[in-house]
Amino acid sequence: KGPIPLLIAGHQIPSYLQIWLETYEYKNLVTLLESPNDLQPLYDQSRILVVPHQYGTGIQYKVSESMSAGLPCVLSHVAANGFNSNNDSFCLGDTPSSFAQCVLSLYYDELTWTNVRNNALDYISKTHRHENLKEAWNAVLVPAVQSNKQQMEQKMAFLRKSRLQLLWD
Repeated sequence: KGPIPLLIAGHQIPSYLQIWLETYEYKNLVTLLESPNDLQPLYDQSRILVVPHQYGTGIQYKVSESMSAGLPCVLSHVAANGFNSNNDSFCLGDTPSSFAQCVLSLYYDELTWTNVRNNALDYISKTHRHENLKEAWNAVLVPAVQSNKQQMEQKMAFLRKSRLQLLWD
């Protein structure tokens, strides 16, 4: 088992990373790709997605997208936030050691890779189906619209009553 090739893709890759990479022993195995227009080809050519983020926005979208493409993920707790999963649909690591273990396990162990991939595809198919999303939106929007409608009716009734009182006086 040799070194694992690494593709780092993202918006505004820090210059310190580029400088460090020049001194890195395995720099020929690391590719930097700044601001790719389309991530799908990257998902197609990759074996795993590694998301060590400690902050950020839009991470869950990219993780969901990669999981739906059948790409197993190694995630920090921050990146995993919002995924109601028992962790069998991704590998969770927050320390360098646990991240490395997850990467090695998913990269080299075909059974682990297949299990995590299948669990991720199953999770996405259950949680991101159109019917489920429609139900979730209805559960949130319908009560909000009804509440707003009731509030508006109350305000209109108050205004009508106030106007009548002004006209009466």
